Amino acid sequence: MPHVDKSPRKGSSGIPSAQSPFLETDRLIVRELKTDDWPAMETMMLEPRVTRFMHLQTWETPEGRRAWFEWTIANQTERVGGNYNWGFIVRDSNEFVGWIGIGDSDRKELEGDRSVGFMVDPRFWRQGFMTEALTAVLDHEFSVLGVSRVIATCEVENVASARVMEKAGMQFLRTMYDADPLEGNYAERHHYALERGGTGNSPKL
Repeated sequence: MPHVDKSPRKGSSGIPSAQSPFLETDRLIVRELKTDDWPAMETMMLEPRVTRFMHLQTWETPEGRRAWFEWTIANQTERVGGNYNWGFIVRDSNEFVGWIGIGDSDRKELEGDRSVGFMVDPRFWRQGFMTEALTAVLDHEFSVLGVSRVIATCEVENVASARVMEKAGMQFLRTMYDADPLEGNYAERHHYALERGGTGNSPKL
């Protein structure tokens, strides 16, 4: 079980938020994204193996990538939509591993739905770091923020992301051809969800 700062306060969205939340797992420190993380984030945004299933036109130019990064920092500072943008690092080496973004969903089916997305540096693939970080963030959503449900999608070819969501306890709901809410890119996508009270591989849904 990750260590979580459980001192919530209300953000501008009405979602409780901890002041500078700080999560710890066996191998990782999961903390809010910082402006100093920009070089590591841009490296991932430029890596085709990371972005091949993301199709974000806004990331195709240096200006677009930087603007997106600054937007994430600003949204997290103001808690717009209850957004959290997490950066996670290796405890022993302080190496930046990846990012998790979570906030109010643009494709919610139930009131209060939150959606999550993530990316991880390929140097740390197939080591369980992404599942470890996502599990800690989901625990924070449910046990600290009192969120009712978190949802996520991935393209059907993105087997690795689907596996991460399943290992973190999320349950497969359906596969459908739909549009990404950010830029309207249509693709065949798997849909996953986890409700508060779900544990392990048998989530309550």
